[in-house]
Amino acid sequence: MNEITINRGSDVTLTGSWRDETGEPMDLRDWNISAFQPHPSISGMTVEWLDASTARYRVYIEWSDQIPHGKMAGFRLRISKDNAEVSSPKIWINVT
Repeated sequence: MNEITINRGSDVTLTGSWRDETGEPMDLRDWNISAFQPHPSISGMTVEWLDASTARYRVYIEWSDQIPHGKMAGFRLRISKDNAEVSSPKIWINVT
């Protein structure tokens, strides 16, 4: 997933799972998940594990009139543990 299309004025919730190189969900029980490099307009965003043992997560983005129209704002997800950090490719928000 690298693009989310939302209607202007709408909150959005998305779910997914962090996967390894072979496409299998990872066991990330000891890892944290967070937003990384969010566009400044994405202020009302939460990221949490639904089930870290299968790497299932949820991202909630509360609508803000500051989020620009079109595909201008984005963020990455990051998992971290101790001194290790891994981030996802950029996920774009396409506001229609």
